[in-house]
Amino acid sequence: MNFFEAIRSGFSNYVNFKGRAIRSEYNYWILFSVIIGIITGILDFMIGYDDWNDPSPINSIAQLILSLPGLAVMVRRFHDINKSGWNYFWCFTVIGFIPVIYWLCFKEGDKEENFYDSNLIDKTLEDKKNDIDFNNISKLEKLAKLKEKGHLTEEEYNDKKKELL
Repeated sequence: MNFFEAIRSGFSNYVNFKGRAIRSEYNYWILFSVIIGIITGILDFMIGYDDWNDPSPINSIAQLILSLPGLAVMVRRFHDINKSGWNYFWCFTVIGFIPVIYWLCFKEGDKEENFYDSNLIDKTLEDKKNDIDFNNISKLEKLAKLKEKGHLTEEEYNDKKKELL
C-alpha cells in the first residue's frame, strides 16, 4: 500500500474498528499525521501562536480530526498481528511502550486468516486479479492471430501489446 492509498483508507475507514490494517497503512498514517502536525504548527506560528503553552487552533483542529481515524488504524493494525486493540494500554506501563511500538511499526502481519479477518494483502491481490480487463485479453488474442497470419510484424505486435498492457 502506498502513501496515498493509506491516507484514503484511513479516512474511508474513519470509525471502522473491525478488520485489519497492514503495516504500511499504519506507518504511512503516522507519517501523514506528523506531516500535518508540522504544517499546522507552522501555520499557527505564522498567525501569532508562538507560545508553546497556548493551545494553537489550527493544529488542535487538525489533531482532533486525525485522532479518531488514527485510533481506528491502530486498532486494525493490532488485529493484523492477531492482537486485540486493547493491547494499546500496555503503553501506560513503564516498559510496555516498547512491545507496542514493535507490534505496530515493525511486526509483520499474519500471513493467513486470523481471529479478526483474512489476510489483507491476499485480498488486495485477489481484487487486482478481479480488475483484469478481459476486453484487453481478447484484443491480445486477436493480435496474436494477426501476427500468426502475417498481417503484423513482430515489432508491431510488441508495440500493440505494450499499449494494451
